[in-house]
Amino acid sequence: ATLKDLVFANKTVADAKEFSNHGIFYQAGILDFNNCILCTISDASWSNEKQLVKGKLEPLRSQRARMTVLAHKDFLKGMETPFYPIAWQSTIVKRVCRSTLQAESYGMTAAVEEGMRLRAMLVDARGLLDRRKWERSSRGQMQHLWLTDCKSLEDHLLSDSLTKTDDKRLSVDIAALRQLIWQNADEEDQEELSAELPDQIRWIDTSKMLVDCLTKDMKTNYLRDTLKSGIYNIVPTAESEVTKLAKQKYRRMKSQSLEQAEEVEEDVEND
Repeated sequence: ATLKDLVFANKTVADAKEFSNHGIFYQAGILDFNNCILCTISDASWSNEKQLVKGKLEPLRSQRARMTVLAHKDFLKGMETPFYPIAWQSTIVKRVCRSTLQAESYGMTAAVEEGMRLRAMLVDARGLLDRRKWERSSRGQMQHLWLTDCKSLEDHLLSDSLTKTDDKRLSVDIAALRQLIWQNADEEDQEELSAELPDQIRWIDTSKMLVDCLTKDMKTNYLRDTLKSGIYNIVPTAESEVTKLAKQKYRRMKSQSLEQAEEVEEDVEND
């Protein structure tokens, strides 16, 4: 342990003591158990962690986190829902990731697979599960919404055709996730996406990523407040919108500067 590790440990203990009276709020009657959806919230922090390998700490590892909740069916298109958390996890991705897309994809794969098992358990609790075909029967009884703040991952999965990546293994993982998005409950591929398909993915702003604080060292206020209220709202914060507009303006100015530089260069060559 280093001094930095000890400072972090002390901070964690202090937080645990300060918020020891906080819990998870389950408001009675806000969800219909027989008519709700499963929602998986997945996030990853790329190349920010260290892992103990053969007695030595190796850097450049990625952390992934997930939370699986029950939500209202209107949340498939809406911006707010009451929710019941039922499972969560935060762990290091064993494979070294070469990009944010790779870390997010591996995190989403693990989160979705766990969500599929939990969905089967919930459908079985309703007495509607065919155990011989548990994946197909559970998909037919309960929709599964995936939430990510990685726009490129959403674009890959919603694309009409599979877009290959440089890493073959990553392409396989994306193809497997994409297959779920484009299949109906009978495991038949669809030509168009619709709100009735069992598995759906949706991008949310990073400011509303509920498990962001489970992937990196940061304040946990948003997670604590959301768990306390029992309401999950994914409308981006005003600060996030301002930052996004500023980045868009910077990119436009940079693009215009490059275009002007190219025009000057062409004029010089012509002279």
